[in-house]
Amino acid sequence: MNRIRHTGLIAVALTSGLLAVSTGLSSAQTRPDTPRAMEMPNRPANASSRKQLGNPAHGKSGNYSEDGFGCLITPHTAADIGAGAPGILAEVRVKRGDRVRRGQILAVLDNSVEQALLLAAEARAAARAEIAAARATHQMAQRKVARMKSLNELSYGAQLELELAEGELDVATYRIEQARERHRIADREHQVAAQQLDQRYVRSPIDGVVAEQMVSAGERADGRTIARVIRLDMLRVEVVAPARYYGRIAAGMIGTVNTETAEPMELTAIVDQVDAFIDPASSTFRAQMLVDNSALTVPAGARCRVSFDTGPAPAARS
Repeated sequence: MNRIRHTGLIAVALTSGLLAVSTGLSSAQTRPDTPRAMEMPNRPANASSRKQLGNPAHGKSGNYSEDGFGCLITPHTAADIGAGAPGILAEVRVKRGDRVRRGQILAVLDNSVEQALLLAAEARAAARAEIAAARATHQMAQRKVARMKSLNELSYGAQLELELAEGELDVATYRIEQARERHRIADREHQVAAQQLDQRYVRSPIDGVVAEQMVSAGERADGRTIARVIRLDMLRVEVVAPARYYGRIAAGMIGTVNTETAEPMELTAIVDQVDAFIDPASSTFRAQMLVDNSALTVPAGARCRVSFDTGPAPAARS
């Protein structure tokens, strides 16, 4: 009986030992190996993220970066053109994609009233009868005064008539000047009427291309944009650069622009303007470059990359 009990105790002990070993192995598999994890080097998830945009160490010799800064090609000028006066559009003479010249008429507002006012002003400006009548009256007054003075002996009545004749001559002189002033005013009114009529014509302020037609004939143009015209013979390149390159991009620098188009183009651009401040939210600043596009081969709106020949860093301003 004692042997059986002893054998049972041994079996229980062996079973407990096996369970403890099993539990230890299971715990070892599920618990992270902290010391080994601490020994692992601290590597970035993406090795390419260590390459900073514009880092000379990773770029071509003399350039800020291997692939340059991101940029966007935009029209040199974009004009949203509206009418100079309220009214209804009588006609629109252009459409999207049309090339226009400076001063070309894009649209016409209803101008029947302005044309009638101009005709009336022209008639008043052309009238010369009032001046002619004043001159005739003046000449008659001059002759009358001359006749009165030619008499050798003047009676009291004749002397009075001479004074009246001289007064009439003065009045006739003033009437000539009055007629001339009215004629000058009529000329000014004619110019005003012509300007009012001219405001009914919407003209392009620049040479360019119609990017969009906003309204059509029959619609009111009160305060609305009728068409957008963009200048494409000269283009702007908008560059966004990290703040660490502030002071290394300056006006007058030459840059190489590579377009991200189906057929990439390499262009030469010159820095026209650099921001005098850094945007704190993005820690970047902007620069504007100019590209000649006289042949109209470069599309505005294309994205691009630009690199600069840095040369020596500019000296800091005092």
